[in-house]
Amino acid sequence: MNQNKYKRNFLSRVIFRIDFEQAQLSQIKSFTEKFKKEFSISEEERGEEGIMKFDFATKEITKQESSPITSWNLFDKNRSKHIKIDTRFLYIEYFKYKKLTGLLKDLNLVSDFIQDFEIKTINRLGLRYVNEIKLKDKDFLDWKSHINNHLIGSFNFAISQKKSVARAMGQIIFKEKNCNINFNFGTWNSNFPNEINEKTFILDYDCYSKFPLDVKSLNLLDTIKEYNKKIENLFESSIKKELRETLKT
Repeated sequence: MNQNKYKRNFLSRVIFRIDFEQAQLSQIKSFTEKFKKEFSISEEERGEEGIMKFDFATKEITKQESSPITSWNLFDKNRSKHIKIDTRFLYIEYFKYKKLTGLLKDLNLVSDFIQDFEIKTINRLGLRYVNEIKLKDKDFLDWKSHINNHLIGSFNFAISQKKSVARAMGQIIFKEKNCNINFNFGTWNSNFPNEINEKTFILDYDCYSKFPLDVKSLNLLDTIKEYNKKIENLFESSIKKELRETLKT
């Protein structure tokens, strides 16, 4: 996770996202042209947005409306990086993430989008790191050498019960001054509902703003650096020496 400390990572996804009030994207084509070199693949996505009104007295739907919406998907040439621009949100998703500096560079696009489309308030700003730690060991529930003991209590309980396990996940939501961190951890098991048959542990950190953010007073780069540091500290608290040694190689 720490770009200065480790040579590798187990990150399967990294996501930056902002949510805002509905924006008019009539000039989106000309906007995306500015980033053609970095995001050479552009795909238009059409759909519908629906509104349903419900009368609680009669318990009947009184009105249904729908309107067409168009969103845009931008990819780099290897499709390892994806930007989705919608009328109410924008996110950048990385499938091969190396360093924070790459994300900070891509935030130039986000800053331009905020300015060009006159976004005044960001309702939610978030940074999420999903670590999918995969090891070759056949003892699928034994993580005592790699993961903090406090995070594997459910595994120890399951082992003591001598029962087959299909999934073992936990959640902690940390509340801080200006943000929350939604931390999910454990074995999700992609083969659910079958028994766990691979050694995989998830460390999923989602740091997000607690309040709407005024764009005028927002320093986007500093905010993301702060979120990144908070996640980095939690990651270090979540792992043990043996996993750190693996990350250094």
